[in-house]
Amino acid sequence: MKNLSTPCFRILLLATVCTLTASVGFAGAKEQRKAVAARVASEIARHNLHKIYVADFLERLNSLISDAARTDKGCYFASVFSTNLSAEKSSFDVLNRIDAQRLLTKAAIRPPDLLKSETSGKVAAVIGVDALLMGTFRQIGSAIALELSLREATTGKELYHTQYQEQSSDEFEALFPAATDSAATIFYFADLDGIGSPECLVCSNPSYTRVAGDKKTQGAVLLSAVFKVNGQLDQARVARSFEPSLDQTAMEVISNWKVEPARDAAGNSVPVRQKVAVDFSLFNSDAGRFGVQRDSAVLPRAGVNGFGVPACVYCPAPDYSNKARADKSRGTVLMDVGVTPEGRATDVIVIKSPGDELGEKAIEAVKSWKFRPAKDATGNPVAVRVQVEVTFQISK
Repeated sequence: MKNLSTPCFRILLLATVCTLTASVGFAGAKEQRKAVAARVASEIARHNLHKIYVADFLERLNSLISDAARTDKGCYFASVFSTNLSAEKSSFDVLNRIDAQRLLTKAAIRPPDLLKSETSGKVAAVIGVDALLMGTFRQIGSAIALELSLREATTGKELYHTQYQEQSSDEFEALFPAATDSAATIFYFADLDGIGSPECLVCSNPSYTRVAGDKKTQGAVLLSAVFKVNGQLDQARVARSFEPSLDQTAMEVISNWKVEPARDAAGNSVPVRQKVAVDFSLFNSDAGRFGVQRDSAVLPRAGVNGFGVPACVYCPAPDYSNKARADKSRGTVLMDVGVTPEGRATDVIVIKSPGDELGEKAIEAVKSWKFRPAKDATGNPVAVRVQVEVTFQISK
């Protein structure tokens, strides 16, 4: 009888290591906000109110309410509670904050004016609501103390008041870039107020610095970023670092990203604040002697964030080595493979193998393969990484 090797393979998809992360909430704080919103929703229903507007929360820089100021953090808190109330609503409607802010700007009504009883009637008429949810907050160290006040829109009469405290974090601070314009009419936050998230089209990953590579350090650099209406990066800063030598590398790489801009509920492109996590990973000897140690973060993954999947057009099966055939070795070799824009396999990394002999033969075969390259959302060939399985079986 003749021993035959009958390898087969399939391409698996994994998520890219550079991620645009959602901005709605953080562990603990997210649940606190939902609980407070649920209590406010109960009061809205109890007072038989029908349409609510959540005004910008004002930041108290000291104990005096008169010194409270409009900041991007206050606008974020207002957008969070507006979004949470929209999820809680049953007998009332929540006015979209983006729509309301445009109406108020046109009527020359500033956020601090909402606190004045003499302007209450005008506000109610301009945006067509019967209640306002106001808020203030003060940040002291890592603690953030918030107060919320539910008021009649026409009279300014307070109907309900509550307060709570949450903890700040790097995740929270990553929502706010270093440069901010307090006079901006509208602040857009991804996943709030009907705003979508920007989608990564071409987002190459950074290379390790020599210092970080020598240290074998791994982790994520968390960035605070603002993307323009055309998807280009406007500004960014490091919100959390794990290796100082990689901070600038992460900043430089996202400046070259191509991003599909975020859009509002009407489909219009908007500038948006977004957290970006850039992961740096070293592939090491866990994969045996076939594991090629890489001093760079992996390429974008095929099949996600707008990247297509490469198709194998010339993929001859690997041969058994004499030793593997004699030992009747069988099993599956799992590899991580880079595919160039020209369709060539490169930088093949064995993740898991039933033995060195099969791993070596799988690498030899994959390096000879020819792919139809993956394409980005614009139809251009791009370099990506895919996972490939080659299964060795012996039939008689």
